[in-house]
This record gives sequence, C-alpha cells and structure tokens, in this order.
Amino acid sequence: MVRVSKSVTIKRPPEAVYEFWRQLENLPRFMYHLQEVRSIGNDRSHWIARAPAGQQVEWDAEIVDERPGEL
Repeated sequence: MVRVSKSVTIKRPPEAVYEFWRQLENLPRFMYHLQEVRSIGNDRSHWIARAPAGQQVEWDAEIVDERPGEL
C-alpha cells in the first residue's frame, strides 16, 4: 500500500477562505476534475466533472445545511 499525504497552507483568514469556497463557481479553479459549477438558484447548483475514458458526468446539487465559516 502506498500512502500519500499533502498539506497546503493558505495565508488567508478562515472567513475569506470560506467565502471563496462558498462561491461554487470558484471550485473548478482548484479542483482539476471539475469542468464547471454554476448556481441555478435557491441553494441549488449544476456540476459537470471529468470522468474516466474522456467522459463527463453531470448532476444537480442542493445545499440543505449550512453554517457560514463552519459547515
């Protein structure tokens, strides 16, 4: 078994990091497998991701529980 670990230090306040992450359209900027994430209103979003063999998968998601800066 091969174990790989990596850590990243982000020199920003936790609140700023949360706000960046919470804008779901930003996620493809650092999650290489995501092609697009777009808001479709009412805490819902549409996601497109790269899949094996040159395929892609799409789904809609809904945020059902949120605590800013925490969850």
